Amino acid sequence: MSTTSDISNVPEIRTDASARSRAWIAAFRSPIGIAGVVLMLIIVVLALMAVFGLTPHDPARQNVAESLQGPSGSHWFGTDQFGRDVFARVASGMANSLRVALVSVAAASVIGVLLGVVAGYYQGIADRAVGVVTNVLFAFPPLLLALALAATLQRSWVTVSLSIAIVYVPIFARVARGPVLTLRNAEYVLAATAIGRSRMSTLFRHVLPNMRSILVVQVTLSLSWRS
Repeated sequence: MSTTSDISNVPEIRTDASARSRAWIAAFRSPIGIAGVVLMLIIVVLALMAVFGLTPHDPARQNVAESLQGPSGSHWFGTDQFGRDVFARVASGMANSLRVALVSVAAASVIGVLLGVVAGYYQGIADRAVGVVTNVLFAFPPLLLALALAATLQRSWVTVSLSIAIVYVPIFARVARGPVLTLRNAEYVLAATAIGRSRMSTLFRHVLPNMRSILVVQVTLSLSWRS
């Protein structure tokens, strides 16, 4: 009797579309879920208006003659003490905040998850090395690290994104490492290893898909902290 043919039928991880649809339905049935979706859409629309120049005024243009005006058809949110359109400035701020949040969290999640997966799956020297790196990063106060990078590098939104990404990398690394320690001993992972699949293939086909829900929650929380 050949055990190879039996083990070779290791099931692949498939996306549960029905579960996702039920989650969306539950979110839209909840008043809190509807409010969250509406607020997020408003933020995204404001940011897109600023990115594509669809705001009625230039957010940096000053006009002292129109300073401190109330909301009107010309200035939807009124003007500030320099006569700048408040609505245009709010939209521009939304765009900058979302850009920094998306770039920093994307970079932190990719690097942090990679470090956490390597540490949890390979263990040994890799685990100890990643542990030292994360402990060192946790030891730095986030504000002090951001100021140091701003003093060293050019002051721009890229520097801000880099500072935030470095702060979030150890968080993602530790969040990813924990589930990997459990999943590496799961039966389907051991079966995939037994039939000769490489560690890299096993990671991407069986370990990472089962961490998807945890990582999505962490990415969502990180975006909310940054935004």
